[in-house]
Amino acid sequence: MKTIVLAAVGALWAVLWNSPPPSILASSKTQCDATTRPGTSCFEYVGKYGVRCFGYSPIGKPSTARNQPVSYPAMALGKPGMPSLSATDAQTVASIARRKPDTTLRFVTVPRYGLVVFDANRGPCLDAAGGYPVLNQPPNARFFYEPGEDPENLHASPP
Repeated sequence: MKTIVLAAVGALWAVLWNSPPPSILASSKTQCDATTRPGTSCFEYVGKYGVRCFGYSPIGKPSTARNQPVSYPAMALGKPGMPSLSATDAQTVASIARRKPDTTLRFVTVPRYGLVVFDANRGPCLDAAGGYPVLNQPPNARFFYEPGEDPENLHASPP
């Protein structure tokens, strides 16, 4: 019974705050089993606020890669346990957070592209075509980010 209650509280916390609850972190670091919802990839909590999406892998063969980028909630920027960002990147995240103050707003540093800010309104590891629009792109660019499908790349959006 205690396990069911903890799981329910953890799920509610994750929906409301878009991050894992601190009390559950020690006991549940990786979510990749039969209970993983369709439309989400396997993921792992990293530290207090981070989520690493494993990306696509065939059914029955969970990904074991651990080098994918880690995304963080924008509302936790500057808190202890958060990674340091350059002054420019921190200003970019803060500026977008002021214009779009959602609890689902996240940022990630994608190696080939740099800082990516996106609104993870369907979860931090969405595994669906189209993903999330990149919010910090130039006005004439149209890219989207699929954290659950391909966490190391951006994709061009159709015009």
